[in-house]
Amino acid sequence: MFEYKTSAMNRKAEKTNERGREAGQIVKSIRLVKEVHQRYSWELMKKYRMTGQQAGALSIVAHRPGISLGELGENMYLHISTCSGIVDRLEKKGYVTRSRGPEDRRVVRLHVTPRGRQIMRGMPVSGFGLLMRDIHGLPARDVHKVCEAMKILMKVMKIEWTEEKEVSHGR
Repeated sequence: MFEYKTSAMNRKAEKTNERGREAGQIVKSIRLVKEVHQRYSWELMKKYRMTGQQAGALSIVAHRPGISLGELGENMYLHISTCSGIVDRLEKKGYVTRSRGPEDRRVVRLHVTPRGRQIMRGMPVSGFGLLMRDIHGLPARDVHKVCEAMKILMKVMKIEWTEEKEVSHGR
C-alpha cells in the first residue's frame, strides 16, 4: 500500500512538473513574441519615424488606393476609431490624403501621397503584415489550433474581445 501511494505521488509530481514546464514555455513564448514586436517597432520608429501600425496602414493604402477607413480597419483587424488615429498621424506627416467620395460623402477614401510612396521604398513588410502573410500559408487545421489556443489564453487572462470593441481587460 505504501509503495502504491509513493508511486501515485511521484506520477502526480511529474504531472505538476510537466505542467509547470509547459506553463513556463507559454509565458516565454509570449515574452519572445512581444520582444520581437517591440524590437521591430523600435527599429521602424528609429529609421522611418513611424510605428508598425502606421507602416502597415500605409502599405495597405498603397496596395488598395481609395480604400475606405472602415475597409482599412477590417484589413488591419482594428476598430475604425483606432484606424482613424493612425491615419491622422500619417496625414500629418504628409504620407496619405483623405477625400470624400462623390457617390457617398460620408465615406472617406484614402490615398498614398508621393511622399508616402518615397518613405515606403526600402521599408520592410510590417510585423503584423508579415505575420498575417505567414498565417495564411499555414494549413487550415493549424490556423484553427492556434485560434483555439488564443481563445483559451485570452480567457485565462480575462481578456474579452468582440468585433464592436477592441479589447476589454477584466482584471
